[in-house]
Amino acid sequence: MKTYGWSYDYLLWGISWLNVQMILADALRVDNDHEENDGESEAVKLESKEDIKNFFKRMM
Repeated sequence: MKTYGWSYDYLLWGISWLNVQMILADALRVDNDHEENDGESEAVKLESKEDIKNFFKRMM
């Protein structure tokens, strides 16, 4: 589990599997089905540094 910095050995022997399942069940999720633009995606060409900056400004 990269997010928590746990090793494979710790997952096997250091923490109970029930706790890992509860942590995963409580983790935040991203809802990709809900979009503000009614499901239509728009292609954006990012050709310059200004295009990239403006793209991220619009996302915030």
